[in-house]
Amino acid sequence: MRELRPGENYRLPDPFVMLKAKLANVAHLSVEKRPQDLKHTRMLLPICRAYFLELHAAVGRPDMSERNFLGAVAYATDIITSADAHTVASRHGLGFLAIFPRSLADSPHEKIRRFANHQLPQLSARLS
Repeated sequence: MRELRPGENYRLPDPFVMLKAKLANVAHLSVEKRPQDLKHTRMLLPICRAYFLELHAAVGRPDMSERNFLGAVAYATDIITSADAHTVASRHGLGFLAIFPRSLADSPHEKIRRFANHQLPQLSARLS
């Protein structure tokens, strides 16, 4: 929920949901007929990375625990390791690991740091 002006709240889908939808479009629909889907997919990679930074900055607040953050990581990982992501990566040369900020390796939160330093390299090897 985002408040753009006092009293004006809006629900926005997180960028991972949008990435999943765009990956499905690029994988299954004609890129020639819908070139904006590939463009939007490329745009969503830095947007997802920025969203992770925003979520990471919120860890410790009552509404964002390490566990919540790692749940978002798991969801994003499922998306970028999906068959649609594999198809799009091989056709268009996109590197989906770019959604994970490098700064997570220096996180003050142990579980997040462990993900970045141990699981992320394994994920990278799997996607190579």
